[in-house]
Amino acid sequence: MTRLQPFQMSKNPSRLFVLRGLAILLGGIGLAGCTTLTGGAPSSAFAPSSATGGSVGMVNGLAARPASGLSVGSSQTLALAAEYRALEYKGQGETVSWQSDNGESGRVVAYQPYRVGRQDCRQFTHTLTIEGDIRALKGAACRTEDGSWTVI
Repeated sequence: MTRLQPFQMSKNPSRLFVLRGLAILLGGIGLAGCTTLTGGAPSSAFAPSSATGGSVGMVNGLAARPASGLSVGSSQTLALAAEYRALEYKGQGETVSWQSDNGESGRVVAYQPYRVGRQDCRQFTHTLTIEGDIRALKGAACRTEDGSWTVI
């Protein structure tokens, strides 16, 4: 019979955040649709945005959720594009900032990529400023077969 060693908690907050997310993923929450991408271009899961100079963003990101409080329109489009750019192109801890014409703004920070089985995932934080109110949204996203990132 194999004896399991006790799990030692890390004192590093970033590591705890990743470990907590990994535990959730391993528990089976939201694994549907999170598979490893082997190339391919963005598809309908990305929304082109004229407000961001033709860049693309995630359709189902944290900023698209009603709880975000963002105005539907340019703020939401800019916020979703920032989430995509942070997940796709930025290293751990690097920030993608955005600001809309109506004064809403945000910062997205993606954390260390990790793999669960064949699934590529990242946790991230999106800090929003809406009418002086600051909200921090936290989530994790996995890459789908078509190259998009899906929040789980």
